[in-house]
Amino acid sequence: MMRLMEEPDFHHFFTTRQVADVFEVEVSTVNRWVQMGHLESSRFGSGRTAPRAFNADDVLDFGEALADLHAARTTEQGAA
Repeated sequence: MMRLMEEPDFHHFFTTRQVADVFEVEVSTVNRWVQMGHLESSRFGSGRTAPRAFNADDVLDFGEALADLHAARTTEQGAA
């Protein structure tokens, strides 16, 4: 029988600390990216201090967007 709601697969999620480590930034930077709407996350629990979880696909997409932005800026600086 098909389930109406699948249980989340926690192996495909990152914590805020793990995302910060991947991008070699501080946790506060990751939180700022979330607040600015650049990176999506879910909270587990209620309240402002509930831990965040980041979908691995969203993290990879964000990383690709950052790489593209960096490449564009590098090209612009080289042309100047």
